[in-house]
Amino acid sequence: MKRYLITATLAVLALASSACTPTTPYAATVNGHVIESRVIEDELHAITSNPRYAQALDAELANLGGLRPGGPNSVNSQYAASLVYEQVLAVLIHDELVARNLTVTPDAKAAVITSLRQQGNDPTLFDSLAADYRDHVVTVQTELQAILDSRSTPADLRKYYDEHASEFNQTCFRQVPIVDPATAEDIRTRLQAGGDFVALAKEAGGPDAQPASPEPSCATDNQLNETARKILADLKINDVTEPVRAQSGFILVQVVSRKQLGFEESEAAIKEQLADRQAFFAEILGKAKIKVNPRYGDFVPADPASGRAAAITPHEAVVLPDDAAPVNDSGTFSGDGAPQSGAPQSGGTQSQTQTPE
Repeated sequence: MKRYLITATLAVLALASSACTPTTPYAATVNGHVIESRVIEDELHAITSNPRYAQALDAELANLGGLRPGGPNSVNSQYAASLVYEQVLAVLIHDELVARNLTVTPDAKAAVITSLRQQGNDPTLFDSLAADYRDHVVTVQTELQAILDSRSTPADLRKYYDEHASEFNQTCFRQVPIVDPATAEDIRTRLQAGGDFVALAKEAGGPDAQPASPEPSCATDNQLNETARKILADLKINDVTEPVRAQSGFILVQVVSRKQLGFEESEAAIKEQLADRQAFFAEILGKAKIKVNPRYGDFVPADPASGRAAAITPHEAVVLPDDAAPVNDSGTFSGDGAPQSGAPQSGGTQSQTQTPE
């Protein structure tokens, strides 16, 4: 079953259409914009009031206690935190769309609707959701795609290269599998002294080893994991590592060459990077000022060194108030402060208010 989340596919929560006051409980603030707690509560009620969707979510969250681990009036803390996180992204996506002076077309929205209906095992599930929820899902997904499509202009590519030049430091290296660690030091010494790579690799790998290619593998810094970067960073050209534990036994790694890739050599990789939604999320979240109501958890920024992505870490199950807006017979929200049926405002977000100082 597919959840309609931006980070997996898409989810978006409508911002409240009425201005909030400094005393209004907030779910999160994003660069001064307030996401009201009541909106999250109404959205959770809309989702849990849809029996088919709730049942599918309950199965998906089974290893986390299900959708309602604290009873019928509570919601799984991880799921609630994910919805707040998605709303944070929705605000940042819309802001980026406005900053880039982009628009979305009816054809683009129609393509997104078709894609969403095709996700999962039940093609009718998306249409069973509340009308306002569907409208905003489609709008934000379309906004996101418009941004990603716009990020590969020649100016964008050049700007990314100039600002991330260190990512295109390329290291070329060769690997020698080691069958017997006791022979590793001898193989390492002879390899580093200029010994024949193919012959030494054959000797190190044993009689059943496949012939080794003398051609090195090459990777840029951002293509290597943190462990590999640290190992290679300490080596000079032709240096060979001490035995390194691999998935099957040990290997020796020899650095063959290093260079800075030029813009033309990097252009294809930059296009791929700029079209990657997770990379885009990391970029916009890294520049944003975000505060989350402790009721929903804590916002934890990304840690590039460890590869950890930004996230909202939840505390405990979120208990919903009894008066949160239900879903009425027409499939739209009802109740004060909840979005009503009809087309969303331009860009897919409603009015946003500034965070009180």
